[in-house]
Amino acid sequence: MTAVRPSSGVGADRRPRTRPRGPPTDPAFDGRLLAPALLHHDRPRTTLAAAQDGLEAEDRIGALTAAEQEIPCLRRVSCC
Repeated sequence: MTAVRPSSGVGADRRPRTRPRGPPTDPAFDGRLLAPALLHHDRPRTTLAAAQDGLEAEDRIGALTAAEQEIPCLRRVSCC
């Protein structure tokens, strides 16, 4: 049997000894608030990247800026 270093986080059977770190996510929060917020932010970014010229990009950067400015508002939303 090969020795496994204690700091590796993996046991002799090559399975993790501990659960992954980080808080579990709430599916209701993810579906109701997080997913729409991510789409709201990503859509203007995608359309800006697809702009064909400078004028079109300039028009689309306003939508991206507005979406980015709305992000701090999400911190006040309570999921509980």
